Amino acid sequence: MRCKNCGNENNENAKYCNKCGEKLVFETYNKERDNKKLIIVPAVIILLLIVVILVVIVLKNQNLHVTINNSDINNIKQETSSSNESNKSNEYNIENKESHPSANDTHTTEENNVKLRKINVIDQDSTSILSDSFKKDYGPHQVLDGDKSSVWAEGVDGPGYGESITLYFDSVHTVKQLKIVNGLINSYDGYYKNNRVASIKIIFSDGSSQIAHLSDDNTGYQTIDLSHSVDTDYITLTIDSVYSGYKYDDTCIGEVVVLGY
Repeated sequence: MRCKNCGNENNENAKYCNKCGEKLVFETYNKERDNKKLIIVPAVIILLLIVVILVVIVLKNQNLHVTINNSDINNIKQETSSSNESNKSNEYNIENKESHPSANDTHTTEENNVKLRKINVIDQDSTSILSDSFKKDYGPHQVLDGDKSSVWAEGVDGPGYGESITLYFDSVHTVKQLKIVNGLINSYDGYYKNNRVASIKIIFSDGSSQIAHLSDDNTGYQTIDLSHSVDTDYITLTIDSVYSGYKYDDTCIGEVVVLGY
């Protein structure tokens, strides 16, 4: 099976690419759909033939004609005129509303028109780091390297509830959205052998926090839209709950991208 993301050839029964970790898509033959097409297409052709025959019959019948009396014409003109006046009135109301928005409308419009950008992270820290026999680097900087196969992994016994990473910005920014790659996705086995984050607590420098939930069986970027934007110079991501791995009790996060302005 060829991976559509990187072109790597995988085993026939593989569900994830053993090179980039993307989920493999199997294209199956839909016999029922094709049978429906075989029935629908002839039916459409027959219907078109019937329509053509009816049109020919109508054109040949020279006695067939349609008349509109003067009262009908006047009614049509009046309805058209009324409709145009109504449309002009509606257009005028819309223009006035757009020209004089309320305070709330102005705030929302200005905020929505600002294009989100990636916030610059200048430093990072974590409460713990996994140390294993492979001597791999599982530090918090791994969530910022753009490589989905490298991870931060907490280093305490158990699933790591309450363990966290902190990302420091170059200044105070308004944070609106996060994108997270969840779990270790360098291979299919790595993803399910280790824990993945189920819910995560996002803490800001003003002391506020929000809880976000991540899906499982997802090796791509997951988008977290904050319930409200927050002005902050750092965020702390704390493990709140996990999807358990079947072999290792280590919780991993692959990538974190913070968006705002």
